[in-house]
Amino acid sequence: MRKLGGRGAYGLLFWAVLAIMGMFAPASFAAVNTGVFSPRGIGGGGGMYIISVSPYDEGLMFLVTDMGGAYRSEDGGERWELIHYSQGFRFMQFSTPPVFFNDRIYWRSGKSALRVSMDKGCSWSKVTGMPWEKSDILNLTAVPGSPDVLLVSTTGGLWRTEDGCVTWKKVLEGQTTETVILGEVLCAMASPDGVARSRDRGLTWTTSPVVVDGRTITGHPAVAFAGAMSGEASLMVASLQKFG
Repeated sequence: MRKLGGRGAYGLLFWAVLAIMGMFAPASFAAVNTGVFSPRGIGGGGGMYIISVSPYDEGLMFLVTDMGGAYRSEDGGERWELIHYSQGFRFMQFSTPPVFFNDRIYWRSGKSALRVSMDKGCSWSKVTGMPWEKSDILNLTAVPGSPDVLLVSTTGGLWRTEDGCVTWKKVLEGQTTETVILGEVLCAMASPDGVARSRDRGLTWTTSPVVVDGRTITGHPAVAFAGAMSGEASLMVASLQKFG
């Protein structure tokens, strides 16, 4: 079986998430979804990755290109502007998606740096005092609430802050995948062979084995993870290395 990683894994998860959205879409969504699509990219014929839309402003979008630039749109993709390289965004084709809170946006730059914008992505500043030092950032997760919680998954562990990156706590050792929010429960695939769950917004976690058809799976780290919830029903989709 071909090994999946990087954008390949995100590509598969993109289609998985689309399928999940279709399965769990409410009737109101189905009523307005006419099935009509129109181009919203920047053009030019290159690759575009990690297209992200703010949940607080449907017109605010971000994407990156195969040339490494990060772009921003305020009108739903009609017009785009480059986020200047001087703001720290270079080689962004290898980045993770940005995450959104009502008053700020966080985005990875480089391998281990974190940047924040307080003005819808017009300007960005570097977050200082990051405890993971040179460990690579793998995923970011926004858990809105009171207070807002930011989770940063790195090669050295999962970190949590609830005060705007002033203080941090390592809540899991080892690598984790994307964190999926299912109502009051947070879930992530944890290194090396577990499923981690939190019921207190990422403060404490419990880990259990990965079980498929009654068989405990070991030696197949997760490369991507997605999920959704509608009412009492939930669905999670994971891609395990050299397994499926």
